[in-house]
Amino acid sequence: MTAQAAVVPETFLRVAVTSSASAFRRRKRLPKGPGDQIRVREMLSYLAAALPSHTGAAARLLAVQCALRMDSKGPVRLPAGVLRSLRLSRDPAPWSELEQARWLCRTPTSLDFAVRVVVAQILDGGLFAQRPARPDRRSAADWALRAARGGCAGAGDPPLRLLALYLVL
Repeated sequence: MTAQAAVVPETFLRVAVTSSASAFRRRKRLPKGPGDQIRVREMLSYLAAALPSHTGAAARLLAVQCALRMDSKGPVRLPAGVLRSLRLSRDPAPWSELEQARWLCRTPTSLDFAVRVVVAQILDGGLFAQRPARPDRRSAADWALRAARGGCAGAGDPPLRLLALYLVL
């Protein structure tokens, strides 16, 4: 009789294991603050005031990505895939424009465009006042990257891509 009492049906064990495993699942992180579109609009507005008026469209597209992807202390790491999406992977001119405006400074190792990641240091002190969480800013940067590719901006023309980004907002 004691041997029969120790036997537990298999279905009971499976239900207990699966319900306890689902209790430990991580919840999806909810974004804090405004959405991606509003965050990109605010960044473009800030950059319109912070960058010189003669800064080109390619440099402005690059500045949006750098500003939204930077760490809390100012370094930014742009993977080669992001630069390819911007169609700026081999063009040093936008980087030079931002360096001449004293907005950022590339590290010496990232001056070679054969590297997979370009590392730069943001020099603009106004960006350090941002308090949104980094995942939220990175999500906004990804949204801006996708929005600038849409429609007529499929060509490699940076002014059209920047215009498409402004029109989506």
